[in-house]
Amino acid sequence: GFGLFLHWGIHSIEGVQPSWAMIKDYPYGGELYPPERYYAQAECFDPQAYDPDLWMAAAKRAGFAYAVLTAKHHDGYALWPTAFGDMGTRQYMRGRDLLTPYVEACRRHGLKVGFYFSPRDWHYPGFPLGDIDFDHNKRNQRPPIEDPEEDQRRFDEFYAYTLGQLNELLTRYGVIDVLWFDGMGWHGISDVYEAQTLAWVRSLQPGIVINDRWGRAGDFTTPEWDLPEGRPLGWWENCISWNGHWGYNRHGLFRSVPWVLDRLVTARSWGGNFLLNVGPTPNGTMQESFYKRCDELAAWMATHRDSVVGAGSSPGDARANVPVTTRGNTWYLHVLCKHEGAIDAYYVEEPQTVSLMRSGAPLPYSREDGRLRVEVPERESGAGHDVIVLTWTENSWEKTIRRFEEQDREKAPPGNAVLFVGSSTIRMWDLDRWLPGLDTINRGFGGSQFADAAFYAERIILPYAPRAIVVYSGDNDVAHGKSAAWVFADFEALIHRIRDGLPHTPILVFGVKPSIARRDMWPTMRDVNARIAAYVEGDLRLTYIDGAPSLLGEDGRPRPSCYIKDGLHFNDEGYAAWTALVAPLLEE
Repeated sequence: GFGLFLHWGIHSIEGVQPSWAMIKDYPYGGELYPPERYYAQAECFDPQAYDPDLWMAAAKRAGFAYAVLTAKHHDGYALWPTAFGDMGTRQYMRGRDLLTPYVEACRRHGLKVGFYFSPRDWHYPGFPLGDIDFDHNKRNQRPPIEDPEEDQRRFDEFYAYTLGQLNELLTRYGVIDVLWFDGMGWHGISDVYEAQTLAWVRSLQPGIVINDRWGRAGDFTTPEWDLPEGRPLGWWENCISWNGHWGYNRHGLFRSVPWVLDRLVTARSWGGNFLLNVGPTPNGTMQESFYKRCDELAAWMATHRDSVVGAGSSPGDARANVPVTTRGNTWYLHVLCKHEGAIDAYYVEEPQTVSLMRSGAPLPYSREDGRLRVEVPERESGAGHDVIVLTWTENSWEKTIRRFEEQDREKAPPGNAVLFVGSSTIRMWDLDRWLPGLDTINRGFGGSQFADAAFYAERIILPYAPRAIVVYSGDNDVAHGKSAAWVFADFEALIHRIRDGLPHTPILVFGVKPSIARRDMWPTMRDVNARIAAYVEGDLRLTYIDGAPSLLGEDGRPRPSCYIKDGLHFNDEGYAAWTALVAPLLEE
């Protein structure tokens, strides 16, 4: 969840913005360097004090989990002796390879290895610049090509050059965990090559994670500088500079640790990563302020690491008035530096413990109508921000979940199946009978609620990597006395938990069903259904299935012919009605 971004290259000699210093009216400021002056820095770039082992040791202590180094930025300078092109260490540094020490240092200190690679290459002769004001670069300018065949031929040459460099990066350095593209932009032709390029990359590095900056595809989105206004869909990562400059900055002023922590925990609570950038010096060292800030982060991480590193996302924005991260039956409430007043958590059961993470001391709290309130204790000087820990006892369904896991060990479940998860309405659904020919997995457990499915998602949902998920819960939630808002909050928590691990998997959600036994609860259930229906609207990966009309008679009451004697669970007629609703959707 916490990554170290490293912008390093010839631009560090003068401390100018990487590549963009050559662009007139660059929105992030900095001195303008004409290309001849900018590329002259390559003659001086030969870092003699380069020791990335020191960088990664400090980063690991500070809680960073992965690193991403600019193997090649838009200026085209390659930090390895590539056989393709004429701008890199092969021409200017006697063939020295700056990537191998970086990769080895990452692995030695347990950080995932990432390469930033810019397909956009402003040093490549004739690369189209589009709307970029680069008129002072006369050497590489060319008039627009009107002939589409000639344009295609030029692109094919450039594409082969780009793949040649990528092939070196992906085959010389062992396992690469992250590939961070940054722009292509050849008159739209490059978009046609998007799918085949990413498929080829994965053939060389099957486990690699790729961002969204070659065309529109990728595993995660990359909002830059500002955090999103709300939780994005799917995997995402926010990148920003620690010192306001993408490359080396002589002033050496780094933003404070509280600033870092506030952004980090906000990103983690929304299921995102936080990629924090620094620029090494031209000689290959880090400024002292980098190590100072890493030491300060390490001091905070010494007691708070579990609340961030490897922690799960918030169960929903409506669950607290501060960012929340989770780990099993534990919630971490992050008291940001700017926060004032009490800490409130909403729609929660009675906790087993409430404590202050930095000391382990128990904290007094009050609880009323599902809202838990904790008064913020006085903070220690330089504490960054505090974390309040809520824990609950082991979920009562543990034996059932272990039985599911035992079944999986005895007989492997089908791959690429449709997973059904929820309460006894799911458990009692004979899927082999009602959906013959469809590979299904049934993980219904009677009496459960949305919160139970969310609690066990890592064990009964995510491991199966299903092609689709069918969810039903809600009536037990209402019967437990929860309000419609509380039930919806638990539903949202389940969706977030699934999305953290399976961001692209379609989810089909049945609305809470009416029943004879719980007829008096139907108004609350309808309120829940309205909230869920509104939530899924506009999200193509979510489908709401309104099963109530097929179960209600003309008088608006549940039809007895759809239920067994308890007036709660379905008989064949009830399951036939729901099968008729879901089967066509699964066939799609």
